[in-house]
Amino acid sequence: MSLFDTRTGRHIEANQAYLNYLGYRKEEILGRTLFELDAFIDMNNALEIINLNSEKNSTNVLNIKTKNGKIKNCIFCSQIINFIGNKISYAILQDIDILKKDNNGHS
Repeated sequence: MSLFDTRTGRHIEANQAYLNYLGYRKEEILGRTLFELDAFIDMNNALEIINLNSEKNSTNVLNIKTKNGKIKNCIFCSQIINFIGNKISYAILQDIDILKKDNNGHS
């Protein structure tokens, strides 16, 4: 789980599962955007998703690059919440590589 400022795209908070998934420490991620972390593979797709997520709740499939360069396929779910007059994106990444393996009969 992570929280983003919808105006800037900067991380406000991130839990340990989110940090583990991307391979970062909290101090490396807070105050930075996924663009600054070079996490997006397809910039056009990323811009479209970011624009959608800044305005409304959404769920999208996304390829994301971890700190060590590994590409992961995930579902990016975002809900917009109003916090003291600011729009904040509450976002969750769900690994779908695991689901693909399960559907193919592999563990």
